[in-house]
Amino acid sequence: MPKKESALRRFFFGDGIHSSFLSLFRRIVSVANMVLSSALIWMIFVLIFRNNMPLVVVLSDSMKPDFQRGDLLLATGQTWKHVFPIGQVCAYNIKTSPVPIVHRMIETHVSGNSKLILTKGDNNPEPDNWLYRGEEFYFNDKVETKLEGVLPFVGWISILVKEDKRVSILFIAFLIYTSFRNPD
Repeated sequence: MPKKESALRRFFFGDGIHSSFLSLFRRIVSVANMVLSSALIWMIFVLIFRNNMPLVVVLSDSMKPDFQRGDLLLATGQTWKHVFPIGQVCAYNIKTSPVPIVHRMIETHVSGNSKLILTKGDNNPEPDNWLYRGEEFYFNDKVETKLEGVLPFVGWISILVKEDKRVSILFIAFLIYTSFRNPD
């Protein structure tokens, strides 16, 4: 005599009545997998490049002609003891800006135990003093990255998604469609 399946097993694994639940569950797991995979890939980049901003998108023309708006920059981490040489391009965060700034070192100074820097965008007329909250120089220990490479135009995807709501909606809809399209 065949064994009867439990109601719980039929509910989760389907008997024709609840197979739509199983299909929805698989699709939700697929979306969660996509999100978690993206986070894992980002963490791998963070570990490989040894900093919290391994990929930086150029958002302005301040570094023309070396970097164009939409370029994707690869940045490796540096220790706070590292002194960037004058002329080195670096990426750093400041409290007044939510995005990293990529500019060139034009001056360095030592004041006691502190190493101070002054940066400037190659295409900007003035140094970045105005970014440093009234200070003439910025602390070198806040600069964590050195640029290692450039992928031209790759950053435009990020710029379009962030700046145009229609593109954002289409991008999210595309991701959801591809994850729900074929869950098996």
